[in-house]
Amino acid sequence: GAMRFLVSRLVRVLVFATLFSVVAGVAVADDTEDLRSQLEDTQQLQERRASELEEVRQQAGTARERLERAEQALETAQDELAQRREDLRAARAELAEARELAEQAREELREVRERLAETEAELDLKQIQLDNRVRAAFKYGQVSFAEAFVGTRDMSDFLNSTTYVGHVMANDRDLVEAVVGLLGQVEAQRAEAQVARTTSEREAQRAAAAATEVEQATRDQRRLTDQVAQRRVAHAEALEELQQDAAAISEHLDDLGQSEDRVRSQIAEAERRAEERLAEERRRQQEAAAEAERAAERARQERERQAAESAPSPGTDSPSSGGGTTSPAPAPQPSPPPVSNNGWLRPTGGHVSSGYGYRTHPVHGGQRLHAGVDLASPSGTPIRASRDGIVSFVGWMNGYGNTVMVSHGEGMVTLYAHLSSYAVSRDAYVAQGQTVGGVGMTGTATGPHLHFEVRVNGNPQNPCIYISC
Repeated sequence: GAMRFLVSRLVRVLVFATLFSVVAGVAVADDTEDLRSQLEDTQQLQERRASELEEVRQQAGTARERLERAEQALETAQDELAQRREDLRAARAELAEARELAEQAREELREVRERLAETEAELDLKQIQLDNRVRAAFKYGQVSFAEAFVGTRDMSDFLNSTTYVGHVMANDRDLVEAVVGLLGQVEAQRAEAQVARTTSEREAQRAAAAATEVEQATRDQRRLTDQVAQRRVAHAEALEELQQDAAAISEHLDDLGQSEDRVRSQIAEAERRAEERLAEERRRQQEAAAEAERAAERARQERERQAAESAPSPGTDSPSSGGGTTSPAPAPQPSPPPVSNNGWLRPTGGHVSSGYGYRTHPVHGGQRLHAGVDLASPSGTPIRASRDGIVSFVGWMNGYGNTVMVSHGEGMVTLYAHLSSYAVSRDAYVAQGQTVGGVGMTGTATGPHLHFEVRVNGNPQNPCIYISC
């Protein structure tokens, strides 16, 4: 009965320790996994928004250059329009002057025509007088002045004409000369009037054509200036919109940064609580182990006591092989896994195929941070936990493929990626050296290897500081 009581008590202690380990693991995982997932989403969103911000800033730079060119073009167009307007004012002034001169020429033409009419009337009178004198001088027939004048080439020819000179008395020469003078004056006035008219009309037409041309050029330049101004407004609006987008993205990035800080603070608090729970669980496990050892010792003492009571008294016969029962020898314990000087275990063998730091991504290209080390090993090679802790994540994780994450307290987490299989479950407690999975090439990988990371408060560390690389 006592033996059964001790065994029952030992079982209860071990069951309690196991249940506490599971409960502690669940609490740790629930406290941190959602926060880390939220942090990862926030960081990915930050990267996308930062990329968008850079693209918007580049577009804003291009829009600013276009706006500057548009402003220069507008300034040039406005200067050209001002020059066109100045030319138009000059052309209009010239047109007004030409029209004034044309009006003066028309006035002079009217005066010339009036004088011409007077001269022609006087000429008609003189011609009548001369004709009468000539008819009186002829004895034979009637010859008109007009008939006598026909056929003469000019006034000199008329005066020297043998038809009239012989018949005109000497005192009539003054009348003839007056007629000739009036004829010359009429011709001169007619020529003067024609020149004045032609000149005034030509200048008026030239000035009008010049004014029309300048007005058309001014309209064209005004239309061009309006178009350039509209482009300038469009570029300015595009730049303002891009600047507003950049400001909105920057504000969102600030919000994301604050959210990231809050999540990191929450993760740190959750890991602090997890560390306390882990320490408490270890203490309880140690107490449970000590209680188990004490129970085992009491059981052994009870067996020895019962053996002593059932042993024959001194002097009685005993089997030739010797008296008493012996307890079975304890099973040999496996040797602990090899660890480094600072207490860390290399998770698997194989050489380092890619170290920690920035590198050209073998699949996507471009410079990216390689947040861990790659240990090349055949597929299925066991992967061991570098330290003891609680499994906080088991599952698929983007480019990492099949992934296991183990929380070790003090904000420290190890990550094992590209696994071909799992050997642990979420919320389970794993001891250092315990197998957590097998090497594989799931996710984004070019060959079988283990991608191993060490993170402190979510920030990647160089694993070679902790394990032997």
